[in-house]
Amino acid sequence: MVCFQKLIPVLEKAFPSHTIIACPHPTESHEAYRQVAEQCERVEVTNKGNVVPWLMAARALIHNGCTTGVEAYVMRVPAISYRATINEEYDYGFYTLPNQLSHQCFIINQIEQTLGKILTCGLGAAGGDKRLSLIDYHLAGIKGPLACERIVDVLEKIVADLSKLPKPILWGQLRKWFEATKRGRRKRAKYRTARSDGSVEFQRHKYPDIHIEEFRSRLVRFQQILGNGRDLKVDQIYAKLFRIRTR
Repeated sequence: MVCFQKLIPVLEKAFPSHTIIACPHPTESHEAYRQVAEQCERVEVTNKGNVVPWLMAARALIHNGCTTGVEAYVMRVPAISYRATINEEYDYGFYTLPNQLSHQCFIINQIEQTLGKILTCGLGAAGGDKRLSLIDYHLAGIKGPLACERIVDVLEKIVADLSKLPKPILWGQLRKWFEATKRGRRKRAKYRTARSDGSVEFQRHKYPDIHIEEFRSRLVRFQQILGNGRDLKVDQIYAKLFRIRTR
């Protein structure tokens, strides 16, 4: 995070005709970036809404190990992976996909040069057969049914298969009940501990609540895009849990 805070003012000075949008990760503090933005003229700090519209409007993306780099690659938006600090275990392990699908830069001068080529020389998204093989291996369902449709198909199959199974014996039912009860008690104890150490506040920062009217508005937008004219009813079950059903 510190590396990016140092990078932002440098890029603002190097590219005076462009605006820089800083989108902090949900786990990061926005305040640190706001302090940087206060010292700049063309830097905005926000993570409002989905990242896709931001990518559609962006000339380039700079990140480190972020899944936004994968989305940028699929959308053919030029992405730069700023690897000021190198950790082989993480960079070629958990974060290998977003990093390898981007242009690699290790120092600020490299970022300036690469970004300059993107903005003035038409350098596009990172390419090559290796990257195509990498994305084909890790990313499925680019074509065909939507993810939600695939999930429903799997759930329907599970329900159908369950109806064919023999009913469990009484001892099996009691054992499952005991295990479920034990898990429930552990979760409640963990939640009480989280309340005392501030984890609940962190989760609220990372996953803010959504009002039911905003949820309904987003659902209508999805229906318009998909051409779905069904009359749907939304019920709020919990702060972040909603049920969608036909009327």
